[in-house]
Amino acid sequence: MKSVKPKKHLGQHFLTDLGIARRIADTVDACPEIPVLEIGPGMGVLTQYLVEKPREVKAVEIDKESVAYLYDRFPKLRDNIIGDDFLRMDLTTLFDGRPFVLTGNYPYDISSQIFFKMLDNKELIPCCTGMIQREVALRMAAAPGSKAYGILSVLTQAWYDVEYLFTVDETVFNPPPKVKSAVIRMTRNGVQELGCDERLFKRLVKAVFNQRRKMLRVSLRQLFQGQRPEDGFFQRDIMTKRPEQLNRIPGLIMAELLRTGSLTGHTIDDAQPAIFPVNLTQTDRTRQKSAAIVAVHGNELSRYSLLCDLVCLKPHTVNIISDFFLTDDDRCLFKFFCHLCTSSLFHSLNYFTFLLQMFASVALNMVCSYASAS
Repeated sequence: MKSVKPKKHLGQHFLTDLGIARRIADTVDACPEIPVLEIGPGMGVLTQYLVEKPREVKAVEIDKESVAYLYDRFPKLRDNIIGDDFLRMDLTTLFDGRPFVLTGNYPYDISSQIFFKMLDNKELIPCCTGMIQREVALRMAAAPGSKAYGILSVLTQAWYDVEYLFTVDETVFNPPPKVKSAVIRMTRNGVQELGCDERLFKRLVKAVFNQRRKMLRVSLRQLFQGQRPEDGFFQRDIMTKRPEQLNRIPGLIMAELLRTGSLTGHTIDDAQPAIFPVNLTQTDRTRQKSAAIVAVHGNELSRYSLLCDLVCLKPHTVNIISDFFLTDDDRCLFKFFCHLCTSSLFHSLNYFTFLLQMFASVALNMVCSYASAS
């Protein structure tokens, strides 16, 4: 049987260590007797151990070559191998509305987006296990007060108990990734509701953690949009804390923001489709990857690093970043610069890489000067 060639644009790194594959498969035993959905089975190294368990197993794979390979290798599983994009699927139809365990060797570039979709379907997914980039795993399992504690930590831990199980070395993959991996398990906690609007909760978390080194009284002022909170709101003791020092965003802050109607408008979750004319598949996957970058690293990204990301062939970070990080005054100029940097002409000529880096520095100064002047 001919092997599947790993595809870089899909972020494929096939696990070759069968011992580790079995250990990952065994993590689903934390939620027995319910079906399992595997994301990105590739050549079925994890699938072969999942199908041994006395439960229904389905696998979703976007790569057509991998789907054909899986059909041949697991003929009895043929009807349960789904050739589709997990991020676009309606999960309520997979097991007739029944809860299921989510697992897999997740593609690095969209792992955060997979977990955000899990959060949107948390009532269907009581348990999620699998392998991701070690840095992301550390962030998801981080405790308050640690450097890794951030947006993804808060949003995930609001609904799930996160366990960091073990580290996986990069040498057990084909091709080897440049970073280590880790296996985690997330199990639904007892929280049924947050006591506030979830959408506004997400915006509040993103607002304070994107200025994680500032006290809450500083980072929260931007959310009031000229409205005045109740007297003494910013004088409370909790306002002297930084976001990573909080176990959860206190209800009193959320209640006040709701009372004043300050958290209106769109957030990163509402980002409009990209305005640049490119192939649809490329657009979708790059937007997914860009959103993951913002979700995991947003609180540490300066404008310069964002511009460098854009120059490095990530063009559809543009709308997401401009809507989330920039003011109305410099947004248009930022998008114009990014459009120039990501044109097909520059992409096709590696000779211009150094020129692009120089242009990024010049454009950064131009954007900052424009913003300061306005």
